[in-house]
Amino acid sequence: MIDFTPVFDWNDDTDPDPSDQISYTFDLATDSNFLFKFEAANLTLSAYLAGPLGAGQRYWWKVKAVDRQGAATSSSVRSFFIPSSGDLNMDQRLNVVDVVLEVDIVFRGADPPDAPYLVDVDGNCVADVLDVISLIDYVFRGGPAPGALCG
Repeated sequence: MIDFTPVFDWNDDTDPDPSDQISYTFDLATDSNFLFKFEAANLTLSAYLAGPLGAGQRYWWKVKAVDRQGAATSSSVRSFFIPSSGDLNMDQRLNVVDVVLEVDIVFRGADPPDAPYLVDVDGNCVADVLDVISLIDYVFRGGPAPGALCG
C-alpha cells in the first residue's frame, strides 16, 4: 500500500534569552490562505510526522517558533503536491499528454516514473493495457477518474 506520510523537518530556532525554551506550531493546509488547515501546537522538536496525505492534492505548510514570553518568528510558506494516479507528467491535470506517456510506458517500454502508482491507473498493482484504457476513458470519454491506489 502506498503511504503518503511525510516528515516535515525544519531548522531549530534559537533564542537570545538564556535558558528560554522554544516551541513550534506547525500548520499544514490545502489552500494557500490556510483557511482549511491542520495545526499542531506546542511542539518541542523541529520535525513533525503528518499524514497520511491524499494523492492529487497540493499542500502548503509553515512553522512558527514561539518562546515563553510570546515572541514569535514565522517561516516562509512552502508548498508541494502529491500527483494523482495517471498524472505522469505531474502537471496536476490528466490529459492527452498523460495518455501518450502511459502508452509509451505500457506498449513501447519507456522508463516508468519513480513512483509506480502513477502508471497504475486502475489500482490493480500492474501497469498494463487496462491502465491505458482507463486513462483514455477518463480523458476522452468522461469515464471515472483514476483514484484507486495499488494495495
